Amino acid sequence: MSARCLVLTPLFALLLAGPAFAQEEEPVDPEPDRKNITVSFPAVSHMDLDGAVVDAPVVRPTIGLIDLRKRADFAPMIHLRADFDDQLDGSVDEVR
Repeated sequence: MSARCLVLTPLFALLLAGPAFAQEEEPVDPEPDRKNITVSFPAVSHMDLDGAVVDAPVVRPTIGLIDLRKRADFAPMIHLRADFDDQLDGSVDEVR
């Protein structure tokens, strides 16, 4: 039994260590041609409808625009004064 273990143990170790020495495959690009494709569209498209008869209804939404958002209510940051008499009286003394 010991001779059998001496032979089978290294073989078993090599079987387990085999995948560790395997090389990784390089990832295959599924669509290699798409990288080199450039798509360009014209800036303006002209359609010639001289000989065509276009008969179609205009489709519009059945409801109007509904705005459910409440507008923000801020306190005014500018306080309007009715008169500046107190400040004018104080500044007259500083000018003299």
